[in-house]
Amino acid sequence: MNRKLAIVLIVVAFIVGAIAAGGSVGYFFVRRLVITNKILDYQFECQPEISTSLMSIHTLKRIRSDETSNSNAVEYLELQLDYSVAGIEKYVEHHSLSESNSFPAMLPVLRLAKRYREQFPHTNQDVLIQKQIEQVFSLVNEQPKH
Repeated sequence: MNRKLAIVLIVVAFIVGAIAAGGSVGYFFVRRLVITNKILDYQFECQPEISTSLMSIHTLKRIRSDETSNSNAVEYLELQLDYSVAGIEKYVEHHSLSESNSFPAMLPVLRLAKRYREQFPHTNQDVLIQKQIEQVFSLVNEQPKH
């Protein structure tokens, strides 16, 4: 083998190795960035809706148990629950349900909201919001927790 050919093969091997190593490192960092963004999306987009849903459901149950409840407060909380569930649906729309399962707080809240809606039916006057609520509730499969 002549000297020029050996040098060319060494240079080509070095370039191929550098590209493979760079691609591997790039893939690793891009993958970490995607996972980090998914967690940040959940924390900033979904957590407020989960908290609002839980508080609305709890408060609505307490108000509805009191016969002298204020209907304006009930309507306000019903709307607040609708908008928070619709907000969770917007999150689920951008992330598959299997990804959502990695955030265990989401499904129990949606199940609780769905059970509440079955007990106290309410239809939002905004057709888009109502459609989002129906879509996210259709994704929730009731599984007994015993």
